[in-house]
Amino acid sequence: MDSNNQNTYYSADKENPFASASLIMGVLAILTIVTGILPFFFGGLGILFATLARRRKKPLVNSAFIGLVTSVIGMFLSFAILCITIVQLPEMLKDPVYREQLNATYESMSGITFDEMLEQSGIDLDSWLNK
Repeated sequence: MDSNNQNTYYSADKENPFASASLIMGVLAILTIVTGILPFFFGGLGILFATLARRRKKPLVNSAFIGLVTSVIGMFLSFAILCITIVQLPEMLKDPVYREQLNATYESMSGITFDEMLEQSGIDLDSWLNK
């Protein structure tokens, strides 16, 4: 075997570590959508790494572009879920079946019901919901 024969397919275009980091952060942004806050952290890092991957006016490599897209999608979907939850929460709390389930679940987790916790905090949920 001749030692002068080199593999040229590796030397042509090495993968940018920022592009890989952008892709990983974008995937994490999508996987953590239901947490509410984490997609903004991971998505922001994904966008930052995608912009850092584009150095000296070189075109954006595929993994950085996919990382950028998945970061934006994760952030957008998390924002949409948060908005829908905020809009729907007052109506859900007015439903007696949902309120009973919420109280039972909260009591099994903390020992007191959700309504008792609000009373201890000085929040009158019924007057707030009837406005």
